[in-house]
Amino acid sequence: MDYDQQNARKLFTSFQIGAMQLSRRIVMSHLTRTRCPNGVPGDIVAKYYAQRATPGGLLISEGILPSFMMLPTPPCTYTQGHITAWGSVTDTVHARGAYLVCQLWHAISPMSFVEIRETITDFAHASGCAIEAGFDCVETLEIFDTVSTATETVRTAMRFSLFGVFLIPLDTDSLGTYRYVLSEIEERCFAYICLTQPQHDMFLPEIIEIDRLRSAAANSTSKWFVSIPDLVENIKRKLPLAPWNPELLYTGVEEGYTEYPALV
Repeated sequence: MDYDQQNARKLFTSFQIGAMQLSRRIVMSHLTRTRCPNGVPGDIVAKYYAQRATPGGLLISEGILPSFMMLPTPPCTYTQGHITAWGSVTDTVHARGAYLVCQLWHAISPMSFVEIRETITDFAHASGCAIEAGFDCVETLEIFDTVSTATETVRTAMRFSLFGVFLIPLDTDSLGTYRYVLSEIEERCFAYICLTQPQHDMFLPEIIEIDRLRSAAANSTSKWFVSIPDLVENIKRKLPLAPWNPELLYTGVEEGYTEYPALV
């Protein structure tokens, strides 16, 4: 069996990630879809995630705001209304035997020290709201300790980019920086670390040497899940991939969101 065959077979093996027992190593990554007017997910959002949920599968939510910002459609999780609305989404995903992770993010902008402290408090509060809403884990791009205090470390995950991130210049010594960051997180218990790449993500259930990152436990993708709700089965059967319509990604309506047909 060659390397590609071994990797393909590995995709459909089970493994433990945090408190979640997954049945496969194909993960739906986050992808902003702008279908949450006033920050509240409705029925079509629940339908969208349910369509892509499979027994033992892992879905990561679109970026969710931890506090009010002047943005019209990104989802939020900091009020009781948000908790109730996301509770409907997590219920539909759990009913299909899958797991749903809340990815918290914050808009990039200059902040004062006071605003930084307020944002840290917002993340702690939003993390608690996410767990109350039924999310299985909270993934964040920063402030691990604050989030883990609100969620338990085993239900906390981190997301990093070694190769540059949106609107932030690439570190001149990325590997050195992340060696240090990962060594700090290694001392804590955590669900997983997601390292982004230009085309897909890698999941690490435990810290490994930076030069061995390609032995990651799982891989994730986002855009193929847009146009192929049953992507996992599609990959298993080696069926052709159906293209998505980029003009419909951020329209705010059901077309281009929940109307892509299953291929199997």
